[in-house]
Order: sequence, then C-alpha cells, then structure tokens
Amino acid sequence: MQTKVYWAVIDRIVKELNDYGMDDESLESVAIDAMDKLNPILLADEGLREEKQAIIEQLLKYYHQGNCGLVDWLYESAEELCSDKSDYEILIASLQKHDSSYHRGLLASLYAAIGDTEAERRALEKDLKYGMDYWRLAEYWYAQGNDERALEIVQQGIERGEGRKDELYDALQRHYEEQQDYSKIFELLQQKIVKKEIGGYRNLRQDQTYQSLWKHFASKKDYQRQKTLLDLCLKNKDIDLNLYKQAEQTLHAEDWQTFHLKLIEILQQQIQGERRSQNRGMGGIFSGIAFMPYTSQGAVETFAEIYTHENNTALLFETIKDSIKLLATYEKKLLPEFAAAYLEQYRKQIERLIAARGRENYNAAVPYAKTIKRIYVEMLNTPDKWNDYITTLRQNNETLRAFQEEFVRLS
Repeated sequence: MQTKVYWAVIDRIVKELNDYGMDDESLESVAIDAMDKLNPILLADEGLREEKQAIIEQLLKYYHQGNCGLVDWLYESAEELCSDKSDYEILIASLQKHDSSYHRGLLASLYAAIGDTEAERRALEKDLKYGMDYWRLAEYWYAQGNDERALEIVQQGIERGEGRKDELYDALQRHYEEQQDYSKIFELLQQKIVKKEIGGYRNLRQDQTYQSLWKHFASKKDYQRQKTLLDLCLKNKDIDLNLYKQAEQTLHAEDWQTFHLKLIEILQQQIQGERRSQNRGMGGIFSGIAFMPYTSQGAVETFAEIYTHENNTALLFETIKDSIKLLATYEKKLLPEFAAAYLEQYRKQIERLIAARGRENYNAAVPYAKTIKRIYVEMLNTPDKWNDYITTLRQNNETLRAFQEEFVRLS
C-alpha cells in the first residue's frame, strides 16, 4: 500500500509537469522525495518485482516525452531501480528506439552493467561522429586492457570527431608524456592551434598541452623552446598580463625588447580593429559617449594592466581616459596626477546618468559625486567650488524626487 501511495504522488506530479511543459521546483522536490522513499522499498522486496518493472516502464515513458525539467532525473530513477538483467533489459529495449549519440552512450553503459561487452562495443562503434563518441569507445578498449586499440581510436577521434575533444587530446598527451616524446607533444599543440581546438577557454597558455611543454622546457632550461612557446602566444594573439610577465622573466634583454614591441603592436591592432567594428555595428550613434566606450575593454584592459605593472601612469591614463569604467577602476592610482581630467569626466558622467532618469541611475551617480567632492575639498582645497557645483546640480534637478533622495547625504 505504501508503494502505491508514493508512486501515485510521483506519477501525478510528473504527468502534470509533462502535460503542461512545466518546471516547478516545489512539485519537483515532492516527487524526488517520494522516489527517495519508494526506491529502497522496491529494491528490498522481490515480491514487488512486477510493480517495480511497471514503474520503470512508466518512468521511461515520461523520460522520452522529455517535456519537463526532470528529464535526467526520470532516467536516473529508472536505472537506480534496476537490480537484475530483466530490469536492465527494459531500459535497453526503451533506448534502442532512439538512435542519438547520447542514447547510444547510455545503451553501452547498460550493456556493460549486464556484462554483455560485445553488445557494448557494437553500440559504441555505431555512427561515430562526435569527439565524445570516440572517447567512449576508447574508454571501452582501455577497460578491456587493449591500450593499443584505444590509442588508435583516440587518434581517429582527434582527426575525425566533431565538438568536444578534450579527453582525446589529454589521453594522447599522457601517452606521449609516458614516452617522454615532447616533440610529439609540440606537434599536438600545433595541431590544436591549426584545428582551433585549444583548451583552457581557448587561451593558449591555459591549455594543458602548452603547460606540459612549458613545464618540461623550463625544467630542462631549454631557452629556445620556451621562446618558441612565447612566440606562439603572440602569433595566436593570446595576450594578457601573465604572458607579459612570463616573457619579461624568461627572455634575454634583446629578445624581450623585440617581443615587447610586437606585443604592443598586436594590442594596438586589436583595439583599432575592434573600434572600427563597433563603430560600424553602432552606426556611430554612441561615438564620443564615455559610458559606452567604442573600444573593446579586453584589449584596453590588457594595456591598462601592463602599464600599471610598468608603473607608467601617463600611458595608463592615455589608454583609459575614454572609459568611465576603467577610470573608476584605476582612480586610486591616477587621481592625484589627473584630478582635472577626472573632474571633467565624472561631471559629464553624472549628467548622463541623470538624463537617463531612474533611481538606479541616480544611485550610480553618487560615487562619482563623492569623488568630485574629494577633489574640490581635499585635493584642490576649494570647498566653495564644491558647494556651488552640488547646489546648482540640485537646483537644476529639483523636480526629480528620487534624485534628491539619493543625493541627500552629499553636502
């Protein structure tokens, strides 16, 4: 009786969620809690086999409908109820009707669960397309103790597979590392670059193959190979402050000078290209508006980090002077030297935010006003100018109640 109550709760909730294509966290929690209580009862009592298998079939029916947020949980719940071959065969028969890469992977795991390695292999070998298809097949051969065949599949997957290939590259890299064949690992890195399959969020220096090579060449004090890797980063336009620091610490003076000039040139080209692209995309409507900077923050921020590292405040300011966001970021460092420029930019930004209306914008303007007050009162020792500024600002916007409320503490 208890099993029927639990299942009635689950069935009613899942049916409703599926019928209406709903996601409802509270209802889902009730269903999951009921299954947590139902599962051990069904598995503990052999006399409930027929009831259990009927529940497995219904869970799979809802799973294939796939019209609610519990899809993965439905399949997992059905699989967790399996305790013998006949249970697994229900899942196998259900999945055989669906021929996607994902379902073939599930099928293979079910065949493995019942010890049918031949059926597992056939499922994995069918219609190899994606990198993960090849990786699942390679894992099969590794599990069978046939590393040579697994490695062949790994190499085929790297060459032919589509989509994610991280596991394939990692396996081949480990093989070469075991052989201490770093020339092959370097070829692997070049292959990743050509195929645009760099890992580490597409950042070359964060890619595991690059890191393996760097660690090895550094341990061997192989200067030329380290220089080659750094040059690859430039060629690949993967430039950030960490690359700058690594090159600065590694390269000889003459090589560093050449590298530094090339790095700066690439960043400048990126900014110019992004500037043209954004101007075309915006049709010029935001030109000259500092709170919608026309340059890419990525390249500009990299420049800013480099000039901060070099302690070059003049170039730092010249780089970020049109970006309110970056002016605020580097305010502590730049304000003593460029107070007049900050006054001008922050006053303009406050006017823009007020013109945009809304309490959120008024609130965002307050920090800029506080800095203006600090400049007038503490740095320039002209409190009268601050009083004139804030009084005029309030008078010009006296009808904006939310503005007055946000600025009430400024005096």
